[in-house]
Amino acid sequence: MANIVNKKDEMNSNERFCLYVSSRGIAYSCDIYPHKIVSDTTNFPVSIYKNIKDNDIVYVVSSVLNKFVNNILPDIESNNIKIVLVTGSSITSVPTELSEKHKIDYIEKIANNSCIKHWFSQNYDLKDNNTHEKISAIPLGIDYHTVQTGKCLWDWGPVKTALQQEEELMNIAQDANAFDIRTNKTFSFFHFKMFKRHNKDRHFAVKALKNKPFNYTLKKRCPRNETWNNITNYKFIVSPHGNGLDCHRTYEAMFLGSIPIVKTSPLDVIYKDMPIIILKDWDNISSIDKLVEQSKQTILKSKEKFYLKYWINLIRSKL
Repeated sequence: MANIVNKKDEMNSNERFCLYVSSRGIAYSCDIYPHKIVSDTTNFPVSIYKNIKDNDIVYVVSSVLNKFVNNILPDIESNNIKIVLVTGSSITSVPTELSEKHKIDYIEKIANNSCIKHWFSQNYDLKDNNTHEKISAIPLGIDYHTVQTGKCLWDWGPVKTALQQEEELMNIAQDANAFDIRTNKTFSFFHFKMFKRHNKDRHFAVKALKNKPFNYTLKKRCPRNETWNNITNYKFIVSPHGNGLDCHRTYEAMFLGSIPIVKTSPLDVIYKDMPIIILKDWDNISSIDKLVEQSKQTILKSKEKFYLKYWINLIRSKL
């Protein structure tokens, strides 16, 4: 049974009623979760996790996974309780980077733990032959929570609930031009925050796009709804890694009917079945004709992963 939240928190918890996948939407669809989710928090509400039962789906903010392991996991083990674990709401990649940061081998402590039926995480960073059968990637999705809480910059717009934001997003998508008649150009607007994480991915993207006649770079920040409208004018949206490995922009682009362009990463396990173009290197973004040709098949890929219901069903399938 889901946590009982007070009236003030109910506005935030309504992300579980949204159609599109979001970080908080996944969290609030779990059986156990913090009443108030704060990204990259250091606060761990121990009392929330004291009544975990067999077959609960338990959500933990990745940044305090060490506190869950130290304070809660021993009780789960001693009572032989079996759960599905879901982690997210943190820029730290999981499990490799987080293991290094917390100095805990999370693959051994969690994935190899018989009490953990499966572990789902955002910003998943296992790749190649280092994957684990009990760890799966889940998407970051849309950011509804920032505008909903009012903790945003001016260019995000006024406070709105998640459902109001989703309605706005869907209305823009519905009124937009079909993909085939959008401008044959890439649109980039990530450069206002030049993070250096993930091997300076944004810096290499900027360098690769320099002087490319087929790329339009947004000149100045504008309100988010205006950016959403701008997205629908272009076929391709450049979306390098952000502060976290995954990026909300990638999902905004898809949900608005454009094709995001990303560089290959462990997130390919999510992206490969979605309408996304994955480049081996940013230098491969050299010809609009190649992108247009590739888009003919890419745009036809399934949209089932757009929806929160898909991911919740996947998580529940591991019970």
